Amino acid sequence: DNSESPVNMSELRGAAFIGEAQGKDRCGSEEVKTIATMRTNSGSVETQDGAFDTIWESHVTSGGSWEEEDHWARLTTYYSASDNTVTESFETFMAERNDERKVLFYSVLRLGFLSMAVGSAIFAAGSFFLAPILPCGILLVVTGIVIISTCPVEHLDVDHFSEEYPYSSLALCLSFAVLHLVFTIRYSPHANVFSALLFIEAGFGFRKYWLCSKGFPWLSGTSFTTVTSLAVSLGNLGEACSDLLLYTDPYTEHPDQRGCAPPSLFFLARGCCQLLLVTALVMVLCCLLFGLCRRGTSSTIILYCMIYASLVITGIRNLCLGMAYSLSSSCLDLCAFYFIVGVTWILPNMLLLIMGRRQLFGCMARYFDRNRGRAQRDAAFIAELLCTIPVEIGQRWWLPRDIVETRFPPEDPRRSWELGIVVSVETDKFAVRIPSTPTVSAAEYWVPVADRGASASELLSKAKQGLRCIEWSKMTRSLLQSSRGSSVKEDIGNNWMELSRPVARRETIDFFISHSWHDDAEAKFDKLEEVAESFFHRHGRYPTFWFDRVCIDQSCISDGLKLLPVNVTACSRVLVLFGHTYASRLWCAWELFVLFSFAQQEHAAERAILLPLSDDVVVRSLLDEFDARKAHCFNPNEEARLRQVIEVVG
Repeated sequence: DNSESPVNMSELRGAAFIGEAQGKDRCGSEEVKTIATMRTNSGSVETQDGAFDTIWESHVTSGGSWEEEDHWARLTTYYSASDNTVTESFETFMAERNDERKVLFYSVLRLGFLSMAVGSAIFAAGSFFLAPILPCGILLVVTGIVIISTCPVEHLDVDHFSEEYPYSSLALCLSFAVLHLVFTIRYSPHANVFSALLFIEAGFGFRKYWLCSKGFPWLSGTSFTTVTSLAVSLGNLGEACSDLLLYTDPYTEHPDQRGCAPPSLFFLARGCCQLLLVTALVMVLCCLLFGLCRRGTSSTIILYCMIYASLVITGIRNLCLGMAYSLSSSCLDLCAFYFIVGVTWILPNMLLLIMGRRQLFGCMARYFDRNRGRAQRDAAFIAELLCTIPVEIGQRWWLPRDIVETRFPPEDPRRSWELGIVVSVETDKFAVRIPSTPTVSAAEYWVPVADRGASASELLSKAKQGLRCIEWSKMTRSLLQSSRGSSVKEDIGNNWMELSRPVARRETIDFFISHSWHDDAEAKFDKLEEVAESFFHRHGRYPTFWFDRVCIDQSCISDGLKLLPVNVTACSRVLVLFGHTYASRLWCAWELFVLFSFAQQEHAAERAILLPLSDDVVVRSLLDEFDARKAHCFNPNEEARLRQVIEVVG
């Protein structure tokens, strides 16, 4: 939050910051103009005189208006030479971040596959030896399915997972193969043999999937997920065939009847209807499988569709058996058994209907994004990105004027700044040349280079060590008053940090205050008072706040502003005190950018609490038309850097 400063610019030439004498209004820039002796013009500098004169005429001497779009275009070109550096850093970070997400998702998949493999083994053993453990095996299988469903299917590649963790895929496929062989031996010969063989082939990962390509030539060279999906569909078709063999003859004894009365004619009707239903569903699944393949749909999505459809079919079959056995008083135990098994099979589908696809499949993604440690590392990277933008020869650079040019409007940076070009860069400083005018000779000024080499880990560690908060009991209306009109030295003399305290270990600050210093202080305090009282009624205590004036050392604001992104993520919620000038302050937009940059939109919106300072039409209009491109800093150099990071990260 920066604006034109009333401070004498001559006093700032050797200062450690530029801007209004308070909080973020100082911009935190250490690259202030220091007058140095005129350097001797080198040949490389002389060749750029024409370019200097053109820039001077168009950007400095002209008295025209400073249009928003033109302002945006000019500022975003200042660091064009370093765009590749920032973009490469961002792409590298995103690749590492995505790898970290993938490791988390794959760990969940391994756990889910293990649960399904163990559940299938228990189910197979229970079919022959211990019938009471059958529900336990089924429960483990459906639990495994729910576990693998907590990862976003759009970001998963099960084929790649099967290559990275072949033993997990092998264990799952072999257990499913054994399960289908048990069905074949237990209920109907040869009904599930081909499906079991497909699971075995998928598990061992034969490069060409020989069996699949021989049986289905159009699937030659297909993937692990496609073969597994086909095996699941054929498994359901095999179960439908077993129903046909068991129930077309009314005198055939079902293996699970265990002495119950012979099946009635209801079994014949039920078997025929079930066969038609299951066969139709399997046909739909096969059409869906090949139709989605032709449309280019992810094979991972197809596999999940097959699994959930298979659960529905299996659950309906068992519920139908339970209904059939309920007709016989001597088979009530089997009735209860099949009802329990049927409901267990369709539990994942019920959970999916209750939670919704987006909620269920986004659980792990939300866990990753909402992890406070992860969020702080993301914020530290943003801080690093801002600090690592280099200064290069030929880059445009603004220097503060000695006297404010009142002929320019307040929003025009030429009012308080002169535009020059970097002509030399050294280790600890760089030279900026101001071209000549009819009244002023050309001059070069040395600007000290700020310390911008800190890594994200160093910035994060420094932010955690210096993190502070203020108790509500110490918040006063005077703290929210702008210090415009006071001198810089006077503002530094007020030791605001004495009002704040270090954050205790494992303590989380309740609210980050995002505001503009130019908005009404009384209205801001009234809103904070409402928040504090509401918080007290809910939690039995008053909240803590991160407030820039008392939580940043005013004697070295630039260091504090470097850590601003980490401070935003260190708080549970962000209070947006939206007044008439909030939308025009780029530092305010920067705080919201940090909040939304890497987090899911829903989660970021939950953390932000928007508090309009008034209900008038103007504020609501500003809120509806909020656009970061229309927000500015007092220091155009800071603005250019902030905009470059926003443009790259998005």
